[in-house]
Formats: sequence, structure tokens, C-alpha cells
Amino acid sequence: MSYQAISSTNIIQVVAPSNLDEGYKFNTKHDGTIYTVVVPPGGVKEGDVFYHEVIPLMADGIIARWRNGLCDCFNLGFCHPMLCNSLFFPLSKLAI
Repeated sequence: MSYQAISSTNIIQVVAPSNLDEGYKFNTKHDGTIYTVVVPPGGVKEGDVFYHEVIPLMADGIIARWRNGLCDCFNLGFCHPMLCNSLFFPLSKLAI
């Protein structure tokens, strides 16, 4: 498998190591950093070139980004108990 960084963005060029179905995830290492690459829709055949936005991983394989977005606390609605408790009673969980 070969890879090549494109400018200063987080996109790399990947040459498929074998025939892979769409959505298949594999880790690759480039310049000492481990990246997770996801095969694009339609899959790839051995030798196909595709581009992928990379997500850097820490040394132990943990994804180095937040799982939830800034406003994801509102996904379950404004009256969800977890949201209301955290807004109106933030110290109640700290009581001993």
C-alpha cells in the first residue's frame, strides 16, 4: 500500500492493497502517525487509487477527536432529564 500527502490538508491518497468492500476500515501509518482509512462507496479493487480525509489516532489506537459535537446535548430534546439536570442542578451530582 502506498500513500502520499496532498498539500497541508488532512487528505491522503491511498492505493488499495486488495479488493475491498465499501465501508471497510483499516489502519495505515504515514510519517509516523496512524490513520484510519474507510473504503469509499462502491468499494475498490486492488491497485485503485482513492482519496480519504484522515483522522489521526493516538499511539494506543484511540481516535483523537471528540465523539460528540458542541450542540449534540440537544439531540434528545430540550426537556431531556440529563440536559435539565446538568443545566439547573449542576452541583447536585457533586454532593457527598
